[in-house]
Amino acid sequence: MIGHHPYHLHKLQFTEISEIYTSETIKTFAYSLIGIFLPIYLLQNGVSLQSLFILFILINVFRFFLELPVGHLIARFGAKHVMAISYPLSFLYIALLAVYPSYPTPLYIIAALWAIADSLHWVAYQSLFSKAKSKGKSGRQIGLMGILSISIGALVPLLGGYIAAKFGLQAVFMIAPILLLIAMVPLFQSMETVRSKRLNFSGLVPTVRRDMVAHAALSFDVVAGMVLWPLFIFMAVQDYFKLGLLVSLSFIPSLIAFWFAGRISDTMSKKRTLAVGAGGLFVVNAFRAAVTGYWSAFGVHALGVIVGPLLSIPLYSIFYSHADRTRRIEYTVVLEMAADASRALTFALLLGISLIASQQNVLRAGFVMAAIAILATNVVQLKLRHKRPGLRSVPAAGGIR
Repeated sequence: MIGHHPYHLHKLQFTEISEIYTSETIKTFAYSLIGIFLPIYLLQNGVSLQSLFILFILINVFRFFLELPVGHLIARFGAKHVMAISYPLSFLYIALLAVYPSYPTPLYIIAALWAIADSLHWVAYQSLFSKAKSKGKSGRQIGLMGILSISIGALVPLLGGYIAAKFGLQAVFMIAPILLLIAMVPLFQSMETVRSKRLNFSGLVPTVRRDMVAHAALSFDVVAGMVLWPLFIFMAVQDYFKLGLLVSLSFIPSLIAFWFAGRISDTMSKKRTLAVGAGGLFVVNAFRAAVTGYWSAFGVHALGVIVGPLLSIPLYSIFYSHADRTRRIEYTVVLEMAADASRALTFALLLGISLIASQQNVLRAGFVMAAIAILATNVVQLKLRHKRPGLRSVPAAGGIR
């Protein structure tokens, strides 16, 4: 079905692993244009902070209930098929966001489309990458994925900030959907062989519950870094270009960090590397809550991109190793469900706090929650007690051409 191929930058061949790299890099380019500006864009177009939190609660609640059906779709039709479907849906919800100032769509509709697109993409991506990576080199390949994403998107936030400052944020949101459709193309470069199978979750959750806790804990930091942090900085500087510049200036330390973390993750103790990364992100989130100016924000952001890979690379390397040893699709589904529940809980807590505190103090509370939660990533287990059981499967023809 899927071979284990090393990836060579000097000789790109469209194996499944290189297709993933290429598609994800283009997708990252698209999302880098709008990612840090998304919460700001919504707030500036009449969405209150409470409504923003409700939007993200809905997205993650919808995702929680979608993960299982998506797992069955992957088992029946293949991960590449399902991943390819996610891109037109992403195009649709971002297009609705682009026209939101003139034609506001109810947020629950945007949340539903967003949830469907993300669930289709991430369950398929995690299943496909864990399968296609080279055995014994997962840390380096996860690091390479990070390096490619950072390289192609290094100047993109700066570009997005320039476009937003000159033409308005709406212009940025009109460009990103087109790039998402282009990201589909690499997935059609090779055939996907599909063996339809029945999913079996029996006994899985007790076996992987520590992995679920670690993945859920990481999601608190994702909320802090992707939603709260851009909002917090923008409230301080009130400048799109400066916000984009802050992210782009972190390019060099990000590259070095991903390269270094990818190398040591395959050669040193993953548990020790992970602990250093978790401790580092604890400090970063604590510092985020104390930031008062632009350059202090830059220093904290630079520290975050340096220590972040020390946690994410060994952690995902462990996850992918465990996916090899158990029921891959089912394992991916339960981890994603744990993350969905964690993010929904985070935004629900922030929603409650927003009723009694100022906007900046709400964001600071989010950083404190992320700092505490990130330490729980240390509970991840290095080895599962049970290897993958045999699963009944029936052959089914499949191709993505």
